[in-house]
Amino acid sequence: DYKVVVTDDCGDTEEQSATITVWPGLTADITAPIDGTCIGTTTPLEVTNLNNEGTPTYQWQVSPNGTDNWSDLDTYAATYNAPTDVAGTFYYRVNITDNGRTSGCNTLTKETSVLVWPALAAAEIADQSVCIGTTQDITAVVTTGQGAGHYHYQWQRWSDASTNYTNIEGAADAATYAAPINVAGTYFYKVIITEDSACNNVEKTMTLTVWESLTVDELT
Repeated sequence: DYKVVVTDDCGDTEEQSATITVWPGLTADITAPIDGTCIGTTTPLEVTNLNNEGTPTYQWQVSPNGTDNWSDLDTYAATYNAPTDVAGTFYYRVNITDNGRTSGCNTLTKETSVLVWPALAAAEIADQSVCIGTTQDITAVVTTGQGAGHYHYQWQRWSDASTNYTNIEGAADAATYAAPINVAGTYFYKVIITEDSACNNVEKTMTLTVWESLTVDELT
């Protein structure tokens, strides 16, 4: 509080007092997925830790690049559920107004972005027929997903002698598996591909036929 005392030449005085309220700066955080989110999932963006004095109002906006061309969204609450039906990076911001503060220090804008990963997909693996030998490479090719370095592979195999696929020991986390072809026969392979995001997994199968070496009986 402040007070001023005014005294004139006749010795008369008059006092006036005033109260000045100094508001701290308006601050807030936005909770959002840090590393990205799966396509088709609910992704809430939420204003948290707001140091408001009165009832706040919110206006969410979206931009194609995070720099300009911001457009209003029909959302006026502390939480906005960002759509994730399309893969890509999307830029959002929220304009906050605290109605309990004096104009000029009652607004705040917070920005964030949401990376939506495309659904994991892989190419079909062609069947192969090879001559008996040492090994034959089988390769899984991811076509869309979280990105290089985020994929994990588990190779499996079954043959006519078994009834289901079983994991191949030592054949994990490699896109290419060197299948042994030293014994003739038909072999069935499967690769299970996952990614760090754990959004979904993909399975691909193929058949490998190993032929016996051609032999000719000696003429007599």
